[in-house]
Amino acid sequence: MASTTTTSDGFLDALDAVLDVENPELFKWLTAQETAPREMRENEAYASLAAHCAKFLDEKSSEASRAAHGREWIRGWNDSGAGNQ
Repeated sequence: MASTTTTSDGFLDALDAVLDVENPELFKWLTAQETAPREMRENEAYASLAAHCAKFLDEKSSEASRAAHGREWIRGWNDSGAGNQ
C-alpha cells in the first residue's frame, strides 16, 4: 500500500544538512552532552530528530544515568580517577 504522506523538498534539504554533520558531534548534540549550534537548532529536521531522541531518552533512561551537560556519555574512570560524572 502506498503512503499518502509526502515530505517537502525543504524538509529533505534540512535533513541532508543534518546528515552532513560528523557523527560524534551529532551524537553529543542529540544526547544533550553539548548544545547544537544555532543553525542546527533552527533546522526543522534536526529539531524533529532531537525531540524524538529526547523523548526516547526520557522514556528509556533516568536523568541520573545520563552525562551532565558538557561531559562525555561514558561510565567509567577518567585520567583523574574520579569518573566521568
